[in-house]
Amino acid sequence: MKNGYGIFLMIELARCKGIIDEELEYDLTWENGTGLFNEFQGGKFDRADQPLYECIEEFLNTKK
Repeated sequence: MKNGYGIFLMIELARCKGIIDEELEYDLTWENGTGLFNEFQGGKFDRADQPLYECIEEFLNTKK
């Protein structure tokens, strides 16, 4: 399920990990975050038995 909270969480965690530049303008930040969330969604890291935060964090660890 695509939702604003999931995309926001993806953006914030990706920014903390340096995957999305913190100085990137707003529209590009959301575009990149949405792209990452779409890639994450339905994949092996998107598991219902774990909190979304942990799943996204594991997914982003593969992007470094």
